Amino acid sequence: MSALSQQLILSDFSLRLLTLLIVLIIERYVSLPASYHPATLFRYLAMQLAKKVNQRTAPQQIGAGALAMTLLLTLSLGACATLLYFASSAWFFEGVILFFALSSRQLISQCGLIITSLTRQHKVLAREQLALLCVRDHQTLSTMGIVKACIEGLLQRLAQTYFNVIFAYILLGIYGLVMSVCISSLAQCWNPKKIKYRHFGKLTSSLSALINLPNHLLLCLNIALLYGFKHLNKQTFTDAKQWHRFGNGLLLSTTANALQRQLGGAVIYDQIKIKRPSLGYSQTPNLDDLVHVKRMCLQLRHSYLAFVVITLLSSLIISNI
Repeated sequence: MSALSQQLILSDFSLRLLTLLIVLIIERYVSLPASYHPATLFRYLAMQLAKKVNQRTAPQQIGAGALAMTLLLTLSLGACATLLYFASSAWFFEGVILFFALSSRQLISQCGLIITSLTRQHKVLAREQLALLCVRDHQTLSTMGIVKACIEGLLQRLAQTYFNVIFAYILLGIYGLVMSVCISSLAQCWNPKKIKYRHFGKLTSSLSALINLPNHLLLCLNIALLYGFKHLNKQTFTDAKQWHRFGNGLLLSTTANALQRQLGGAVIYDQIKIKRPSLGYSQTPNLDDLVHVKRMCLQLRHSYLAFVVITLLSSLIISNI
């Protein structure tokens, strides 16, 4: 009996990886509608809380944003700890939480819908579909603008809601995962590019960028492995340093070089034009490039799945030596 207990302790990391692997496979084929997803309730609470407290001067808004983030983090971690404490099968409920946190199928499917709409020349519909991927003003975007916004939004959202979730769960476990996902979700809800959250969401956005930075570096390395290290050069890092968030800039710059297309440039938030540096080449992306990026995202997803499988097998071998 003691030998079995010792084996279970040694296999804790393997159980975590096995749980992750099962959930990754399920998430490829199953996703919850937004109306039934717990993240919808979390975002609703975040928006309502912001509406209550985001009504003061700039320094007070920053403080209020920090307190609101702390409150929602505490509630989320407390709910998670309570659930796992009373659960008879903790690994099962960890898997459920992980499933709620992961999101790739819906985002990649949305990209496919935008491709279909643009192929059929339904630009108005494509603009509406773009709202799931980015928060910028999209009502007047041209076909090229829709394609560029979709590429940038898809990559950054996948990095945040899928690849970083995997990275956080492997390294930090379920509580690190919950904290990372909550901060990223709040950064999305309280995006400081929007005027009303310019100060309120500043701290949350900075923390989210810091949390996602290691994963952005890994994604850039993965893209370089798929498309060649020549796309991860000195100019790529120089362009990324000019971006408002280095990790996001490096991801977009690496992708732009891999596609040999231009990303970045000016965007509009709340009818205010914001200048951003251009990344990559001078040629702007077209619809074929969006198809290419969708395929790239699927390849990246395969790469992470293969990494989890290899890590799981290595862990099992080491724990049984």
